[in-house]
Amino acid sequence: MDQNIKAVADRIYQSDTKKFIRLIVWIRQAQKYHFPDSIITEALIEFEPHAADSRKWYPYLDKIIAKIKANHDKRQSDVEHAEHKDVERQLAQGMKIRGVIKDA
Repeated sequence: MDQNIKAVADRIYQSDTKKFIRLIVWIRQAQKYHFPDSIITEALIEFEPHAADSRKWYPYLDKIIAKIKANHDKRQSDVEHAEHKDVERQLAQGMKIRGVIKDA
């Protein structure tokens, strides 16, 4: 298991060993669904301050990890979009220089 996941999971588990006895099952499920270790770690870190108050922690963690994954995907999409726009801009600039296209 990833050391970052283990460190946060251990703190959560130790806060209430009876309540979080199935925390490892949740982590394995997240890994089975191909969530990256960094996303799992971030979800556990976000959950940790609320662990004591959460009675139905399993679905709450599911919501947190889905939100973090969506935010991660959005950031990644924004980065890829910006890179694509830069490439298009450079191609258009090169075509203008060569006289292939003219400014409107």
